[in-house]
Amino acid sequence: MTKIIRRNVRITLSSVFALSLCHAFAVGGPPNRGISGGSLISRSSTLPEPLASVKFSTTRSSLQKRSTRSYGSSTDLTSSTADVDKESDNKTSTNSLETRGGDTTSTHARTSTWPCLDELDRRVIKLALPTIANFAINPIVGAVDLFWVGKMGNALAVAGQSAANQMFNSCFFLLSYLPSVTATLVSKEHAKESEEGVQDAVCQALFVGSIIALIGTGMIYLLPDVLRLVIPPGSAAHAFAKPYLLIRALSFLPSLITVIGYSAFRGTLDTVTPLKIALCANLLNAILDPILIFRFNMGVQGAAIATVIAEVLSAGSFLALLLKSKMIRWSKIFRLPSWSKLQPLLRGGAA
Repeated sequence: MTKIIRRNVRITLSSVFALSLCHAFAVGGPPNRGISGGSLISRSSTLPEPLASVKFSTTRSSLQKRSTRSYGSSTDLTSSTADVDKESDNKTSTNSLETRGGDTTSTHARTSTWPCLDELDRRVIKLALPTIANFAINPIVGAVDLFWVGKMGNALAVAGQSAANQMFNSCFFLLSYLPSVTATLVSKEHAKESEEGVQDAVCQALFVGSIIALIGTGMIYLLPDVLRLVIPPGSAAHAFAKPYLLIRALSFLPSLITVIGYSAFRGTLDTVTPLKIALCANLLNAILDPILIFRFNMGVQGAAIATVIAEVLSAGSFLALLLKSKMIRWSKIFRLPSWSKLQPLLRGGAA
């Protein structure tokens, strides 16, 4: 009994040693040829100094013969042989990688992260350039108003308009978290090619945006003294700031509709349409400012009215195009969304 145990141990150890060498040779580099004709591995590469004169070669049949003499260990050796086959196949298949530029490089070579102007890069550039231009145009609304108010030659009017404009922008950006959430939800549904899902995402954003706009407008009208945060009450500039802010507050809802529409089109990978609408709205604002400020002698209030008209035009254009592209339906806009569908929007705002 002891002799049988010793014999089994010797056979097992020799088999493990042989399989270890097979594994080492397979991992060390690509084999000279694949597994064919019953040969498991055939590799004649430079070996370490002690084994320089040894050429290792083993076949599946020899391993099976040893496993037959190992008194029940054939299953383990067959499993180990399969592992060696799998590792050898993986090593052969992953010996080279095809990079984005179409070049085939070794797995050890470092893949370049620089743009190579392939189809993916061209698509990213096509989406990015209109988006960058749109973000650059957004601040122009306040800048155009400031320019024409400055033409009045009254420093107090400039100070009042700037303070009121800053207060409106602060209130707007504190409450308008919807664009980032809307773009994500719309892109997710658009990837699924779900028209109903896109409509739900946009209409729910418009519903929540309308409520937020009413809250923001109400806060400005009910708490007009909030201007004291940026301009002292009773100052000479305050007389110009308060009328401008009260008129500009009317654009809270159109502004939110505009940013939601922009996010909806961006979620469908259309960044050119929002850019066209922004250009038209800003052009209208630039035309109306001098007419209302100087021709109708409305001063700072004329600048605020011009901005409101431009925002209303922008919001109306987005609504019309959203309806035309079947991204919204009036029945869904005025329908109270379910709590489960409102949760992503509310969680995005809480974050």
